[in-house]
Amino acid sequence: VRFRNGMGVRVKNGRLETFFEWEFSAIHHLSNPALSQAECESLFGKCARTHGHRFRLKMVADGGVSSGPWRHLQDELQADLGEGDLNGWLENQNGHPMLATIENLVTALRRWAEQRLPLVALRLDETENNACEWRKLR
Repeated sequence: VRFRNGMGVRVKNGRLETFFEWEFSAIHHLSNPALSQAECESLFGKCARTHGHRFRLKMVADGGVSSGPWRHLQDELQADLGEGDLNGWLENQNGHPMLATIENLVTALRRWAEQRLPLVALRLDETENNACEWRKLR
């Protein structure tokens, strides 16, 4: 997994926020072990087969967070993702297999990141037309 990144600081609604964006390539597939491959392909279409995307991940933290913790977070996520198999990463995060949908990925990434920084928002873009976003209610 290779990351390209950018970082910034902004004031939003009178509050200081730090944001970090990563781009990375990873693979996943949608399948249900209770179904045959043909049934999965009928249900999930081409996404039933292993395929890759160039993902864009944006995390926003409350307050000013220096670049050091962000770099450490990026290194840790890169190590956790290993070869970029999101199905395997989700299973490791949750303790059981899960559909690697963008919604499940955002939920797992949110839980992972909240243990490491004061997260207030997270967005994951899978394609130009498919993204999921989480925001903390204040």
